[in-house]
Amino acid sequence: MIRCQHISEILNDCPLENKGNCHTFNTGFTCLDNLIGGFQPGELVTIAGRPCMGKTALYLSLAHKFALTDKIPTAIFCLESNQRTFIHQLMANVAALPCHTLRKNAVLSPEEKEKLEKATRQLATSPLYVNVPPYAGGFCLLTMSELADSIKEVVQKQGVKIVFVIGFQHINTDCYMPQSYRRHAFALKKLALEWNVTIVTTSFLNWWIENRDGVEGKYPQLGDLRYVGDLDEISDIVLGVFRPAGYNVNMDIEGNDLTNTLHLSLLKTKAGIDNIVMDLKIDMDTFSVQE
Repeated sequence: MIRCQHISEILNDCPLENKGNCHTFNTGFTCLDNLIGGFQPGELVTIAGRPCMGKTALYLSLAHKFALTDKIPTAIFCLESNQRTFIHQLMANVAALPCHTLRKNAVLSPEEKEKLEKATRQLATSPLYVNVPPYAGGFCLLTMSELADSIKEVVQKQGVKIVFVIGFQHINTDCYMPQSYRRHAFALKKLALEWNVTIVTTSFLNWWIENRDGVEGKYPQLGDLRYVGDLDEISDIVLGVFRPAGYNVNMDIEGNDLTNTLHLSLLKTKAGIDNIVMDLKIDMDTFSVQE
């Protein structure tokens, strides 16, 4: 039988005063951490944006911070790229080298070789675990059931605290309908709560954004996630990414350079804070984001 507890018992178990033992994961972006206090176990976080807006750069920068800098056991399930492409992007981020240089297998300078070797050592000694499932006929073969089992296994055996599911809509399903995506979103949320881990997923936005007037109309909105899994409802935190340069807007009306600007929108939290836009710097060559 499930019983209700008196509120005083719950307050004793969940003190509101911060005594330095709060289990949160700082993202490394001060502007974001100051607003939400970092990511927390049990949360489903969605990074959403149209193609080439910076989703990959943001998640790689977060994974770099968690796994390599903070040494937090982290797992990445990359459902939207093949293994070679993923490794090129990951190494570009960690080594701060242009991804296209690695992709072309170009001859590296001594300095570049040193950077690559250092990055390899960093990754080899980090608590980072990766799964890049196979593709067939252009479709990812990993089902939600298989993904859930793999997440449970890496959490149990490796003590993983943060899980990235890259390419939410690429989870293999027998029916590519909104209802299927919604079930997958609920399943990820359930996993986060059941295993007390933070799950970060990336998602595309509805294509009808492209029909909105002007560059200002292309900024991500919470409702743009509707019908692509209803992640607007199910996620605890929704972050939208937008690059003006992605629409060939490289300068604002005051003449400021926007070439490397990434607008990070805090579209939703469970803390009463939303619709806040933060300016970050993005390097699309190295797939990295900084303040």
